[in-house]
Amino acid sequence: MIGEKDREEGMRMGNIIGVVAVVMVILAIVLIAFSSTASATLCSRTYTSTGGNITYEGEFKPEPDQEMQKIKDEKKGEISNVYAGEEIRFLRFENEPVNVTVSGPYTKDKAEEYSGYPHIDNIVDAGDEWDSEGKPTKGYYRVEDADLKGGWFQLMKQSFSVELGEKREKVREGENFSLRIKDNNKKQGEMKLTIEDDDGFSIMNVNGTDIYEVLVAYKKERDFEFADNKTAEGIVIEDVEGISINPKDKELVFDTSKLDMEEGKYKIILEDSATEEKDDVKIEVEERYLDVECNEEVVMDSDIILIIKSSFYEEQATVTVEDIPKAEGIHVVTLDEEGKKKVKIHTEDLDYGTYKITVEVSNMKKTVYVTIKREGSSLEVPDNATIGDIVHIEGSSDFGNLAVLVIDDVFKGEARISDDKFDWDWDTGGELGGYRGIEVFIVDAHNFSVGDSVSDEWQKENGVDASAGIFLLLPMFTMTVPEDIAEGDDAVISGEATGADQVYLIVINYKGEVMFPSNGIARATPVDDGAWEEQISDLDNGRYVVISIDKGRDEETYAMDNGVWAAGDESKTMEQRVAILEDAMTSAGSDDMFELAYFSVSTPQVSLDLPETAEVDDEILVTAETNIKDGEKAFLSLSFNSNIIKTTSTLVKDGRVNANINTSGLQPGRYNIAVDVSGRAHDAKE
Repeated sequence: MIGEKDREEGMRMGNIIGVVAVVMVILAIVLIAFSSTASATLCSRTYTSTGGNITYEGEFKPEPDQEMQKIKDEKKGEISNVYAGEEIRFLRFENEPVNVTVSGPYTKDKAEEYSGYPHIDNIVDAGDEWDSEGKPTKGYYRVEDADLKGGWFQLMKQSFSVELGEKREKVREGENFSLRIKDNNKKQGEMKLTIEDDDGFSIMNVNGTDIYEVLVAYKKERDFEFADNKTAEGIVIEDVEGISINPKDKELVFDTSKLDMEEGKYKIILEDSATEEKDDVKIEVEERYLDVECNEEVVMDSDIILIIKSSFYEEQATVTVEDIPKAEGIHVVTLDEEGKKKVKIHTEDLDYGTYKITVEVSNMKKTVYVTIKREGSSLEVPDNATIGDIVHIEGSSDFGNLAVLVIDDVFKGEARISDDKFDWDWDTGGELGGYRGIEVFIVDAHNFSVGDSVSDEWQKENGVDASAGIFLLLPMFTMTVPEDIAEGDDAVISGEATGADQVYLIVINYKGEVMFPSNGIARATPVDDGAWEEQISDLDNGRYVVISIDKGRDEETYAMDNGVWAAGDESKTMEQRVAILEDAMTSAGSDDMFELAYFSVSTPQVSLDLPETAEVDDEILVTAETNIKDGEKAFLSLSFNSNIIKTTSTLVKDGRVNANINTSGLQPGRYNIAVDVSGRAHDAKE
């Protein structure tokens, strides 16, 4: 029994040993199988402003093409992307920096060296970055360390593009617009943002921050996010007022009211910090404006047509016609993509009269006034007239008996309509200067007297049938006389006059004799285009007075009697005759306008004015005053020891002689300068 039990125990132990052996064999097979699937791979990468870090694990097999094929077939790893221009730091799986070798490029199918491109083997010290700048962007690259651990990556060129939100090309001053990444083959990184004006200069924000290479991060290819202001080298978007990131759409938002983006064209540039790839968009900032065009007058039953032009694109505009029921007077329209709209307002249910129409878009308003009139009325007036003129007004109307003329809400007169025409003369004497509005109401009867105020109710009830405007000018009368005239020259007396066809002059000498006109008989001097001139000759040396007069609108003056100047007889002195004429021209009821001036006739003379010293080679500015008439020739000379060295000539203008004498080549010393005007007057000075 005992022996049999020992045999059974031995058999059980043998079975256990056998099972353990089998399990160990199976475990060994599994371990071998697992180890045979391990491969070199780049398991993760990060992105920085210059490039990033790539972490690898696994070992390379003897045949690189088999290794790459195994990665593709088993999908146990992936070929990481590196973008041309990035600087990459390679780390082991444990984030351990070691020496590595980067080689390539290799073909993508068999991992053979790429023909036609120089093969590189770059040794990168532990912790250093591998610079991809200038490396071929073909095939794959291999990174491995001394333990044959590493992985594969692909070097490629980054491409991205940006666009404005809503694909808009224009924005109004003070408004916001957005920018987004349209497409991008790089997952993550940082970009530098610059905004330039139309001259290529970077702009600033309201705080004076230069919008030049401001840093903004992105992830998931297209989503903007704030760059880390702790590690960023430069200004980050988060610290720039006027630029933000929409938390929902991850787009950049620009506030033109906080940026130096007034009316003009701008370029927004984005450049990847690592690859230096860039793209830009252009946007035009328009001035906020709202214009409304329409006819000032519309015939009843015709449409009032408003043309709205603005910088408000596809926005609603409210058009309000005042003084009519709200339901009929308010029109809401939508402007087109260019901010324009034509609006028609029917007049069938409106009354005659003037209406105020307001167009409002956003917070801007524009007001116009339109008068609804009856058909067949017209009014013609001159553009301007001088106060005191009789303004002739003509008009037409195919209905009614009387044309009531209202100027600035005051009844001025009436005209009877005959053969569909009417005319009226308006005496502007006593009126104020400036623009005056004339309105005509066609009626059969009225009860106004001249000067009565015409109420708004009456005007609205009867309706304006025709209107026009005229500008009343203030009367003007001037005279210009030289103070001193050379004997032998004519006395040229001139001036300006508005509203007059002619003026009259009288010249009296110091003895009280009338020198012009002959025998004191009044002589008219014509006014041409508002200007007049008279030349008086043969005046002897002495003092004179000249009086010019505009008779005014009544064409009468007490300063003349039967066509002769009423200046007293020859026994009167100059002063007495002046007093007589002044009393006549300023008497009660007179509307005369006059000017008075004194002048002298004397021997021709000229007086030099020279600088005391001058530098050699400088020009000497020579000036002289003369009473000789304009246009006479003046000769100037520079002499030394009575020898004339240089000469020049010029013409008298405004009683002065001006000339330059060049001193180039002269020796230092004292020189004499002389001037002679037509042989009539001479002066010389050192």
